[in-house]
Amino acid sequence: MHKIISFGIPCYNSAADMDHCITSILEGSNFAEDIEIIIVDDGSKDETPAKADEWAARYPSIIKVVHQENGGHGIALLAGLREAQGTYYKVVDSDDWLDAAALSTMLSLLRGFEERDMRVDLFISNYVYEKVYEGKHVTISYHGALPRKKVFTWDKIGYFRPDQNLLMHSLCYRVDVLREANLPLPAHTFYVDNIYAYVPLPHCKTMYYADIDLYRYFIGREGQSVNEATMIRRLDQQFRITRIMMNAYHLYTDVKEPRLASYMMGYFTMMMSVCSIFSKLSEEDRWKHCPALQRRVRQYLYSAGGLRPGGGRQDHVPGRTHQEDEQIRPQRQQLCAHDRRPGYHRAQVQARGDGFGRRGALRCRQQAGCIQPHDYLLRLRRQNHGGDRDRVCGQGLRRLQDGGCRDHCRRSGSRPGGIRPHPGR
Repeated sequence: MHKIISFGIPCYNSAADMDHCITSILEGSNFAEDIEIIIVDDGSKDETPAKADEWAARYPSIIKVVHQENGGHGIALLAGLREAQGTYYKVVDSDDWLDAAALSTMLSLLRGFEERDMRVDLFISNYVYEKVYEGKHVTISYHGALPRKKVFTWDKIGYFRPDQNLLMHSLCYRVDVLREANLPLPAHTFYVDNIYAYVPLPHCKTMYYADIDLYRYFIGREGQSVNEATMIRRLDQQFRITRIMMNAYHLYTDVKEPRLASYMMGYFTMMMSVCSIFSKLSEEDRWKHCPALQRRVRQYLYSAGGLRPGGGRQDHVPGRTHQEDEQIRPQRQQLCAHDRRPGYHRAQVQARGDGFGRRGALRCRQQAGCIQPHDYLLRLRRQNHGGDRDRVCGQGLRRLQDGGCRDHCRRSGSRPGGIRPHPGR
């Protein structure tokens, strides 16, 4: 029977958790014969192999098992993808689970796509942080960033907040898209889900966002890969993943969709921030011992968007020919449409004056002209110096309505007035 979707479950010493994960998929799908569950035993030392074989014997038309030597999460993910027979592929970690009602909705949508012969390369849904020991549930949705209830392309996406990055938990790719992407997942390395959520995106031409809380991401297990102490201990693996992402694309030449390129630059910037923060939290600052990597990252960021250290845009970047400059200039001009509104240049000057210095001014433009502020810019936004409809907010990030800006200034004690449009812009 044709399979609509394959669920890959990488397992390593997962005997205590895997039953809940597998049961959630079976019950949520109502034991449908058009789904497939692939349990990948990644060289487990506990009862995981025996339990996996028991599940496969119980539901032979739905569940299959792959036994392999230990290769890490990425190799297990690829093993599941290699065996997948479904049209779509979704990874579910063995200690997580899927919501039954949301899964039923997703399967109905996917079946509808095939019945109408409608190609959707990427299916996106919400995910929930399940902090079981604290009794907290935090839902991550994509309201405002993605259109709902329709198939769309990258030119229809909006602004992604820092907490709205597309992670593995929210993604369900077509199998042929993942195989075409040729995922560069290293062995014995954690955090490969960042590569999984980054590298295939340019291969996706059509997307669909369902506002359903499908994936339940368990948080709180001791020694979990996202635990702060664990992340510091595995910082070298975080650097390895970030380097692979950096080498995957030269974003503003390889990625043709401007909004996608801007989103991916934001995701990569977040990865660099994670490396920097945990490097500082570690006993030794590893950046100090990686001058070659520092130079490579600077060159990548500057050449990606035509940036000049200290802020501002340059037409030519060392190491890139003028012919290449001419080829990417139209794309860069399209990407920079947002920063051409009045007052943006003056906003950079104010950013320097607010104590962020030349590096802060650079980061104002690190999105290659598309304004996607980081946390420190969000703090700046809260200190807006008001203005009317013909003036621009103090940070030049967006026009504000009369009342809202003045009310804000009244509450914060700021001096109203704003910055007048810069001449000639």
